[in-house]
Amino acid sequence: MTKVKFLSILLFVFMFFEYSYADIQKGEVINYNNKQWLVMQVNNDNKTVLLCPYYQYNKFFDSSKWGWFYNEKCITKPLDAFQEKKQQPVPQPQPQTKKLTDQEIIKLATNPHYLNKLTAPEYKKMYERVTDIAVMQPTKDNVAAYMYMTNFTRVKSLIFAHAVTDYTMQNPKYNMIKKLGETSWSYNAYHSQQNDEVKQMIESHKNNLGIIVFIKDGCPYCEKQLPVLNWLQSDYHIDVVAASLNRCPANTNNIQCLVNPAAFQTYNIQYEPTIVLVIRQADGTPKFEPVGVGLTDEVTLANRIYYFVKGYYQPETKYDNNNLFKLLEEGQ
Repeated sequence: MTKVKFLSILLFVFMFFEYSYADIQKGEVINYNNKQWLVMQVNNDNKTVLLCPYYQYNKFFDSSKWGWFYNEKCITKPLDAFQEKKQQPVPQPQPQTKKLTDQEIIKLATNPHYLNKLTAPEYKKMYERVTDIAVMQPTKDNVAAYMYMTNFTRVKSLIFAHAVTDYTMQNPKYNMIKKLGETSWSYNAYHSQQNDEVKQMIESHKNNLGIIVFIKDGCPYCEKQLPVLNWLQSDYHIDVVAASLNRCPANTNNIQCLVNPAAFQTYNIQYEPTIVLVIRQADGTPKFEPVGVGLTDEVTLANRIYYFVKGYYQPETKYDNNNLFKLLEEGQ
């Protein structure tokens, strides 16, 4: 290949790439800075493009016959600005749907076939409008339309609820009350069984458990809480001690009390009474878990203790992100 031919081909390639630099052609409509512009001229020599505002009339800027409008607000921009900006399609005006009048809406509100064809967002929007109409103009027809749609919503909800029940019966892992049941008998039987499990779990680890209750003399709630902790100590055989901010109350029954203001700061105690569970870990160090702030009954305390004890000694059952997928598979 001669040197002349090589230079000619190189020049042709160079010119081709220069021409298609931004893939913009005269007469195109492009989007730039959130506006539509008509491409009037593409100058590949100095890599610029002349843009004029697009008024949906391509010949608006073609000649000076348009008088003082000619070239108004046209801009020249470098082709670099459009290197990756392809022509955007000119948005076409969307057909406007006819807005229904209040009277038409009220009439359709009692048409079950029409209501049943609506999407959920459409139904919600219509229900809100019917409600507004009935509130602002509580005529007999308007209120009747509102009540009809309210009842329609209730029936739809019942159908959905029955569908969910049928599905959970066929897929028990999604049945949240499969253990609890739906009657007072099953409810009582479940809680009786649950109480036995709680007591067994706590008693089996009682030698590694303890309770600290933070109190102060003159606190009426502390005086009410101490008898509850006496019952807990007796029923579940857990050692309970009291730490007082100022002085120990006169009657703590079988609960040993110590004055220890420093402990309140150490454990960030901000309210009396506060009840803290202490679990002796495998390495002998204590783990502290608050189980009560303010007056707390014995059953609630036992259930909270059970939750922490079970989670510590049986970590695979603990409700946390580490066990999320396992719990989902088991339908917990």
